[in-house]
Amino acid sequence: MSVVEMSKLTFIGLQEDKLAITEELMKIGLIEVDESYEIPGEMEGLLKSINNTEEIIEIDRNLEKLETVLSKLSAYDKRKKSLFSSRRTVTAKEYEDIRNRSSSLMRVVDFILEAEKSNSQYSSEINRLRNSINNLLPWRELGIPWEVDRTKHTCIIKGVMPSENDFDEVRRILYASVKESCIELLHDDGEQKYMLLIIHADFESKALEIMKKFNFSRVTYKELTGTTADNINRINVKIKELELKQQQEARKVIVDHVRYISELEMLYDSFRIIKEREEAIKKLRGTSRIFILRGWLPSKAAEKVKTAITSTYTCIFELEKPGEDEQFPVLLDNKGLAESVEMVTEMYSLPDPREIDPNAVMAPFFVLFFGLMLSDAGYGLILALSSGFILWKFRLEKSQKKFLKLMFYCGLATVFWGSLFGSWFGNLVYTVSYGKYSINPLWFDPVAEPEKLLTWSLAFGVVHIYVGIAVKAANLIRQKKYVDAVFDALFWYILFTGAIFSVLSYVPGINTENIEGLGEIGKYLLIVGAVLLILTQGRSKKNPVSKFFSGIGSLYDLVSFMSDVLSYSRLLALGLATSVIGSIINQMGAMMGLNNLFGIFVFALVFVFGHVFNFLINALGAYVHSSRLQYIEFFGKFYKGGGKAFTPLKINTKYTIIENDKEDYLNE
Repeated sequence: MSVVEMSKLTFIGLQEDKLAITEELMKIGLIEVDESYEIPGEMEGLLKSINNTEEIIEIDRNLEKLETVLSKLSAYDKRKKSLFSSRRTVTAKEYEDIRNRSSSLMRVVDFILEAEKSNSQYSSEINRLRNSINNLLPWRELGIPWEVDRTKHTCIIKGVMPSENDFDEVRRILYASVKESCIELLHDDGEQKYMLLIIHADFESKALEIMKKFNFSRVTYKELTGTTADNINRINVKIKELELKQQQEARKVIVDHVRYISELEMLYDSFRIIKEREEAIKKLRGTSRIFILRGWLPSKAAEKVKTAITSTYTCIFELEKPGEDEQFPVLLDNKGLAESVEMVTEMYSLPDPREIDPNAVMAPFFVLFFGLMLSDAGYGLILALSSGFILWKFRLEKSQKKFLKLMFYCGLATVFWGSLFGSWFGNLVYTVSYGKYSINPLWFDPVAEPEKLLTWSLAFGVVHIYVGIAVKAANLIRQKKYVDAVFDALFWYILFTGAIFSVLSYVPGINTENIEGLGEIGKYLLIVGAVLLILTQGRSKKNPVSKFFSGIGSLYDLVSFMSDVLSYSRLLALGLATSVIGSIINQMGAMMGLNNLFGIFVFALVFVFGHVFNFLINALGAYVHSSRLQYIEFFGKFYKGGGKAFTPLKINTKYTIIENDKEDYLNE
């Protein structure tokens, strides 16, 4: 239920055992390799980095090939896949067999890629034909066959000239010089004008001489016969034939080899593991005979890991505690409810390795606030039952399991608050019974008494913030800063409590007779707290005047505190929204009556779609706003964060989970 204590590891092994030891450490999965350590001056010339860049490049090349092939094979993969986990479990023996067959399997990959490459020749031809169509499109208005370029007495010329030329002016000049001619503009694409010239054969040279002044160029397609439209149609037919043939051949290659997909997935994971191993080796230092590994591992597993390695290999395995101010990677070790909210904390930041892990303290608040904001027992029942069923029925990844556990607990909290407020799918029972029956709240109805819920929401906020300040004090005590714990926690408690007592009579729903005298006590606490804070909050300053004004300035945090408390009014807003919208959905559904089949059908339709929408939108809102209350109002009081995640050398796979015969060194 805290940040796991880490030990610093110095490991020296023989070069001949390097691969075996690295793979053993990957199976154990509890050692993070640290490449940032400094080499002692006297050893700097002896210890050198291990250069295996070429091996890593070759592995990346194979991974890229496999990824390409697997993406094609997956389209024809007919294996049944789990709804929540796409990785399947394989035995260590199966994995080892795949590694031994890697050469033959890579030949299959190369064959598929080679077939794809030869298939790409179709693509080249299709692109060439499409370019031909693009070249012909400006001539689509040409009704004369391309092979016809003259008659007995005329010349038929197709050509282009730059668009900046004025076509009407060109035609006027041509007609003035060669009356026995005809010119027609077929297309203008902004760069060139596409034209047809028909000229008496005796004046061909003269006409072309005139057109040359306008940069006219003759266009011929000797390989084409028929009109432009005929040629475009023929090319389109050819493209369709080639595309069909390309698809058939590609499909045949893929379908013939889809049976290899399971083995290729295992091979892909095999190369990933080898790459992880090689990248870890790259971080090592060594000589021709030995290698050195520096890193971190959890202290409670250190002796077991040491025994496992030293009993098998000739090596030196030294452990030491991190220095007082030395940072070490953060690994969280929580169970149950606290474990389920780890992902919420990680989205914000991991804790500093030397501060208290906030998850155990935060978890009850997150779950209770979520339930209060969703606040419908029917929705909570659906959430708890569905997430509980998935947890029971399916094999899940660790992150999926954490999230669904959180949703299960949030569902239970929602049932709790919904029962207290009497909300079961809004006012469903009241609506379908036409007001004869209803489920009474175990506590009170927030729709009828919103001020009461607001009061309690603000009270929950005060408790939440006070707990945050208490965690701050605990962190200071942990660091043996006992005086700071008094000055920075206790004194603020005095000031904040005084402020609360002073404004308590203005809070909605508070009976002033019951709190008579608290306002007066609050004034004294405010004065005492303010004086104590003015005297202590500037203690880091050297100048007495700076100390005083820093103390004065710190009192502004009282405004922040009151603002933070008011922020918890969102518990009221979201809680009411779920209940009110649910009731409106029920009323809308019952508008056609419930004493006829059509009315029942309409009610069922509106009920299902309306409540699904209400559930989804408000569950999302509850998650987001509950997270926000932790991040801003709660963490803001004590949380330092900034921890670096513990990233041990371990087996990371994409498609498979390899059964590991190693014991759980961390939890045994």
